[in-house]
Amino acid sequence: MEITKICFWLSIFLILYPMLIYPALVFLLGLIWPRTRNRRSWCPSVTVLIPAYNEAQNIAATIQNKLDQDYPCNQLEIIVISDGSTDGTDDIVRGFSSQNVRLIRREQREGKAAALNEAVRHSRGEILVFSDANSLFAADAIRLMIENFADPKVGYVTGSLTYKTQSAGIAEKGCSAYMKYENTLRTLETRAGSIIGVNGGVDAIRRDLYRDVPRNLITDFVLPLHVISTKHRVVYDERAHLPRSPTVSLVRSSACACASVCEPFRDSLICAGFAIRSTTRGPLSA
Repeated sequence: MEITKICFWLSIFLILYPMLIYPALVFLLGLIWPRTRNRRSWCPSVTVLIPAYNEAQNIAATIQNKLDQDYPCNQLEIIVISDGSTDGTDDIVRGFSSQNVRLIRREQREGKAAALNEAVRHSRGEILVFSDANSLFAADAIRLMIENFADPKVGYVTGSLTYKTQSAGIAEKGCSAYMKYENTLRTLETRAGSIIGVNGGVDAIRRDLYRDVPRNLITDFVLPLHVISTKHRVVYDERAHLPRSPTVSLVRSSACACASVCEPFRDSLICAGFAIRSTTRGPLSA
């Protein structure tokens, strides 16, 4: 009977921790010991990295979106890494070559991490901005993210991913609600110190903090943890927007609905592990 009670209360705790207890702890920590950012207008050299595989339908709009950013064009470089594309993506990218857009062609398809690792070696920017091949930033997104790097303690910045729901389906509502929760949590974590999970479609890192990521690992997760280990902060900037439609197929809907249930548990457990380490070093003490 005693074991049953323990299992019951442990189950309640595991259910409540990611959605209520952890956010409350982070809120209190940020309230008692708030961490500030010294954001200001700043225009260092920037390289936008866009890994792409068979993105002929999207790549032109994505490149033009980056060229139209409210950022000095002489300080902006764009590199598209074609990971073995076979649908004409490369030819489309070459059409922008006169506008400081470079193509890196990889014959062997090895995934996002390997593509970014190679592109960084060819980049010239002091700040690296990551974009998906179908990510259309708000016009001021890059400028606003860069303002955070005026603070020398900031090593990584992620923007705000918001879902534009065009229907009233459960999956669409679930994705939108989860991202609102996730963005709120990132705001609280930034006020307390650092975040761990980032929005991979709209984020940036100091070039000298980038480290090669094994091709079987997720860059959006590995790089922020590395930055934290160097005593730099990973922060969330709610002003830098990336609007995106949540689903285009039933498969994506299912994956997103699953993520909305599973990811809070994953992220919160990781955060708990780092909180235990924070007496010496960790995200909240970075």
